Amino acid sequence: MKSKSFLILIFFLLIFILFPSLLKAYWRNGFGPLNTRNQFPLNLIFLDLNPEPAITLPVKRLKVELISDYSNIFLMGYHQNLISETDMEMLRTSLILKGSPFNNMEFGIEIPVYGIFGGFLDHFIEEFHNTFGFESATRENFPQNYMQYKFVYNNSTFIDLHSDSGGLGDIVLSSKYIVKKEKRWTPALSLRGAIKFPTGNRSYGFSSGKFDFGLGVAMQKSISSFVIYGNLNGIYPRNPGYHLHLDPFLSMNLALEYLLKKNFSLVVQVSGATSPFNVGDKSIDGFRSQIIVGLFWEIKENVIIQLAFTEDLTHNSIPDFTFSSGVRFVF
Repeated sequence: MKSKSFLILIFFLLIFILFPSLLKAYWRNGFGPLNTRNQFPLNLIFLDLNPEPAITLPVKRLKVELISDYSNIFLMGYHQNLISETDMEMLRTSLILKGSPFNNMEFGIEIPVYGIFGGFLDHFIEEFHNTFGFESATRENFPQNYMQYKFVYNNSTFIDLHSDSGGLGDIVLSSKYIVKKEKRWTPALSLRGAIKFPTGNRSYGFSSGKFDFGLGVAMQKSISSFVIYGNLNGIYPRNPGYHLHLDPFLSMNLALEYLLKKNFSLVVQVSGATSPFNVGDKSIDGFRSQIIVGLFWEIKENVIIQLAFTEDLTHNSIPDFTFSSGVRFVF
């Protein structure tokens, strides 16, 4: 944990040491926050509200995003009534469409597609952890590039996969309404809502097989060349059965974007969430958090590239790392 905090500090220092001449007041909306969520498979079967700004699109405008997250995932959890084994790499690609038919109002749909497999990055991850002194979660005791996804609770098997698979995930419909616009001394605030539909393949672990519901608040404030984003969400997951007991959970996100140029920015983002599970093992029940470092680059007007790298801050239901890339079009 200390090593990761040190890397965060180094990142901020580099910004202020290398780019002091760029601290000018653009006073404009940024591109953030980074549109990526916790990619651990057991989290993805439930609804979460992706990090978003508080502002909405102008009326009669359409935003199209294609976001791909590639994750290396390793987590073993065992308890009296629990066997949880996740060892895989996963590619999750989402098509996100958003539109604004009315002032201060925005509606959206997200359509995710999954691919899970043994992958090829286990050796690199082990070397990376050894170099920086990060915990390895005993991954050196297991075969490299092995595919395993198993969750058994109270002798009831929720998922048990040992081969590559892929398919459609759960589709999400969302909405956002601005309740307060940004002013000189106060941030913009908006209310958000979302519903998850059980369209994914439950047997492959791409869906809980139930509807989920969520409400959230988004905040956004510009300060000179910086933009601060905040999200706080409450999620009500429906119980998928299998002797599981689920609780409503909270997710949160805080991001700082630094506008180096009018078409280029750097972002540092921290996200976390409580767990819907109560199975007696900290790796599944515990609070999970991650840090995301990335950039936005507007390569031409209304065409924006997103690149990001995510590292776990806890070992509770979080991938070892995720690399995210995306492109955004605004029409």
